[in-house]
Amino acid sequence: MTITKRFFSKALASLMLAGLCLCFVTSGVRGQCPSNIDPTSVTWSGPINDSASLSCSGSCEVVVSFCYRSITDAPNPDILEIYIEGITLEGSSCDNCGFSAVMNEAKQIALNHFGGALPACSGTDRITGKLFLSSCYYLNTNSLNKAYDPCGNGTSYCVETCQLCYSGGVVTATGCTFSTIGTPDCSGCPGGGIQVSCQ
Repeated sequence: MTITKRFFSKALASLMLAGLCLCFVTSGVRGQCPSNIDPTSVTWSGPINDSASLSCSGSCEVVVSFCYRSITDAPNPDILEIYIEGITLEGSSCDNCGFSAVMNEAKQIALNHFGGALPACSGTDRITGKLFLSSCYYLNTNSLNKAYDPCGNGTSYCVETCQLCYSGGVVTATGCTFSTIGTPDCSGCPGGGIQVSCQ
């Protein structure tokens, strides 16, 4: 079975499981998928939520809202693209979690969501993954929990491109490169926002 067929069949199963999991995840994260990331002809699915616990001098539940799509771009048979739409933190220890640690955990949660659809790390096959982050996020104080929502001009993104594989319940990203789409501008963010370090 080719990587493409395996990816799409397992991705469909992951999507169905994601829909079931949504019934059990409580979050204040809301938003929408981007419409201006090329190729604009390929639509995004979501946003959907997934979560995991992050240790920051105590347990903090990180709930990430993300959109995803699969595109074909020769010579790569499949590219899994994920956009981190927003992050909600639940728990009293979350105040001890810095933005970088939270964002790194959010990216890992989103990647792990698709683990079963990715090639095993014991083999040589890999899927190219692209993580899109808004260039700026802000701390949403209107949320019942601590939340980071995207802001800025809405046309600037940090893009992390990696080779992905799956083993032991965790997606491993290797050979990552970083690029920026547009010009980061956090001036429109409440409180000045937090600019993502694209590296």
